[in-house]
Amino acid sequence: MLSRVPPTSSSITAARASHWAGFRRLTVNHAISAPIRGPHGVQRGAPPQQNVFTRPRPKADICRYTHWVFVIEISPMKNKLSDEEQQASLDKNFPFIEQNAELPGRWVPDTLSPIPGGKTWHGQKHWSTRHGDAVVRWGLGEPYRIDFALYPDQSRGVVQKNGYGRWRRLAKNARNWIHGTIQINTADVVFRDGEQLIYTPPQITSVPDLEADLAHDAGFLEALQDDGFADATYEILKRDHFYRSGLPGWRPGGASSARLVADLRGLGECFSDWHPWGGSRDETHLRSVLAHLAGMGWEAKQDQE
Repeated sequence: MLSRVPPTSSSITAARASHWAGFRRLTVNHAISAPIRGPHGVQRGAPPQQNVFTRPRPKADICRYTHWVFVIEISPMKNKLSDEEQQASLDKNFPFIEQNAELPGRWVPDTLSPIPGGKTWHGQKHWSTRHGDAVVRWGLGEPYRIDFALYPDQSRGVVQKNGYGRWRRLAKNARNWIHGTIQINTADVVFRDGEQLIYTPPQITSVPDLEADLAHDAGFLEALQDDGFADATYEILKRDHFYRSGLPGWRPGGASSARLVADLRGLGECFSDWHPWGGSRDETHLRSVLAHLAGMGWEAKQDQE
């Protein structure tokens, strides 16, 4: 039995303010594209007042979830949706079904697949189920986002997977991500804080290594906390080779650059918070990053194979 009635319980109303703080960065609105392969995970550690996931873009913003790409169409005259509009868009794209209802979609054997045992999806791709105050959003039969999940401090908010398939929630400072596990019950969904990501930087040696130098440069690490500087760093690292004293120390690549930015920031982010859709065209930030790297003795060169 399908249901599109939005949450109305008093506990949801009480948790609404804290929930929407994270929701504005985690929401999915309007057009949903076809699935894509590979880990294209989540969101940024930007302040909650900024529009969904990354900084607002003039006409559209692309949000990443594991295995899916969601395109957010933003009106030129209105670059932020209201809470009610965001909730209505989610409920429209992820219609409710009862917990014990027959699933509206499933994997079936693909007789045309060149891969032995290949499968294809038949039926509805997205739906929601209500579990007390919590709402589970499903994609291709797997949960990937929880609205109004119960946090360890008994408050409620959004929980979803990152690009590595790990569950995480936004901390109260609206910057750090806290990783953990979820337990989906009939009457609720509980998030428990778990083991957090730990980055061990490489040591500086006689062999030129840009990552090692950046990881031990306090000034660069401080500047990297600025989202604009981080975007520009990803943009430069994914396009440029870097040399020191004529010797190579960095080979460009989207995923590797995004991983490095996430690791160096230390906010619980992952590569998919930038790759493949992140980056910056802001000349001020780009020049600032290049100047800092040059001051460390690194020379940037493009298209060096």
